[in-house]
Amino acid sequence: MSIQMSKEKDRLLLNKRVQGENQWSVTYSPAHICAIKGMTVELHCNYTHPPKIDDAVIEVKNFLWFTKLRTNGPVDLKSDQDYRGRVEYKNNCTAEIRDVREIDSAIYKMRFITNHRHGKYTGLPGVHLIVSDMPKLPKVSLASSGEIVEGSSITLTCTSDANPAATYTWYKKNIPSPLSKDSQLVFRSTQSSDSGEYYCTAENVLKITTSKVIFIDVKYAPRLPLVSLTPSGEIVEGISLTLTCSSDANPAANYSWFKENDESAQYSRQNFTIPNIGPHHGGLYYCEAHNRRGSHKSAIHFTVVASKSDKASCSHIISEVPDCQNPAQFSYTPFSGD
Repeated sequence: MSIQMSKEKDRLLLNKRVQGENQWSVTYSPAHICAIKGMTVELHCNYTHPPKIDDAVIEVKNFLWFTKLRTNGPVDLKSDQDYRGRVEYKNNCTAEIRDVREIDSAIYKMRFITNHRHGKYTGLPGVHLIVSDMPKLPKVSLASSGEIVEGSSITLTCTSDANPAATYTWYKKNIPSPLSKDSQLVFRSTQSSDSGEYYCTAENVLKITTSKVIFIDVKYAPRLPLVSLTPSGEIVEGISLTLTCSSDANPAANYSWFKENDESAQYSRQNFTIPNIGPHHGGLYYCEAHNRRGSHKSAIHFTVVASKSDKASCSHIISEVPDCQNPAQFSYTPFSGD
């Protein structure tokens, strides 16, 4: 009889404990937190426990938050080296974490301890904290071996530290449409038109940041020079004539003028002037534009005609030619040489 009563008593005590254990709970609100690096985050929760265990009134004596477990139990955030000086516990089981970092991204659980030797409880699943970082100012690097020459291949690379990872977009200054939506901008065969200022943007869900500009300077040999005469039109003896040569080149071209079959007529400048031009100045002139990348040559030909006064005199003389049909107009003066 006594054995049966003892078993019944144990059953009743066990039922009390089971009923009490079903009243243990921790609820988290919110259960998911997204924070930006450097912010202060608060972890909130509410807990319940049975009012009594084994007829003993239950009181909460302490609580802690943790992310790590060791053999001797949870590691209190306040004593965790990774959180030293950044965690404060407030009333109603709230934890405040200051200056959150990306490494703080984790699942946080609250555990409370009561006055009963079995009265400890950890709430599951916990609060999921994700700490993101706005993209840092992107850095732009150029992969090229020395001087950028027309026809060469170059690669621009954009990098930025961000969490979540950033996406990249490349632009050329004063051109609104993007050139590439990749971390790299590749020029497989550079052209002179590729010279200019380039920049990239780094973007994630938090922010868009823009890099400093990088200048691409494509070097190339002079294009076919353009030659001109000033004044234009008919070149009359006695005027001042200027020959001009121009060519698109990078670096800027140097110029040389020379006349065909006349080694003495050489000029090392972009334009030169022939004052009081005469018939002997006419002919074929060459202009050569050159830089360290190469050279190109063009030619121009001009003829010098007699001045208007000479033409008038000539016309006058021609008008006095005798009428061959009128013998009376012929005259002959014998030549007498001294």
